[in-house]
Amino acid sequence: MRATRFTFKPAALVVLIFAFACTNTYLSVYRMKLVRVDRNERGTGRSEVLSVEGDTATDGLIDVKWLVSNRDMSVSVTNKTDQVVKVIWDEATFVRSDGTSMRMVHRGVQSPADVEFSHLPSVLPRGGRIDDSVYPADLIFHAKNIGWVRSPLVTEESSKTPAEAMRLGNMRRGESIQVFLLIEVNGKPFEYVSVFAVDGVTVWEKDADGGDEPLSIQPKA
Repeated sequence: MRATRFTFKPAALVVLIFAFACTNTYLSVYRMKLVRVDRNERGTGRSEVLSVEGDTATDGLIDVKWLVSNRDMSVSVTNKTDQVVKVIWDEATFVRSDGTSMRMVHRGVQSPADVEFSHLPSVLPRGGRIDDSVYPADLIFHAKNIGWVRSPLVTEESSKTPAEAMRLGNMRRGESIQVFLLIEVNGKPFEYVSVFAVDGVTVWEKDADGGDEPLSIQPKA
């Protein structure tokens, strides 16, 4: 009996190599920029646009500094008055570009289920400051063997090539999200609305083992 020999034709070899090469996927991840902060004095109809420089907005009452990526949000609030300032966490709200509103949780609140309970306000004496991390409760979920995981603030596009991931990601440039904070100054409520926009796209490679590695950034710094 003659032994059967198997040979790879060039075309078959290309297909096999391509199949292995396509085990990786590419993800568009966004850089967020603070573009505007509005202050509305509740019950009066009076409003003001705050001065914004970089990631910080300021008025005569407070300074608000944000550090925002597509999977993380941190805020710093500084009291510039001689009065007591309070951050009312029960009214902190995140608004997606499609208008969907979500209540936010802050540091120390790991389970989104805790959002159903009342959160004590943060109290800032004269010259006081708080640094806190916040995130929409509806974008936090529990993954087996991992723990609590955050979904992105703006949907990340997935593709089989970095070029396509960049193209899809660039289509979201300018898309905006909002964060609503209620600040009380000596008992008087002020609504601060911070607006963030997609300002840049980074392509991340996700390999078969789940690792992430940045590939490119547009625009380059």
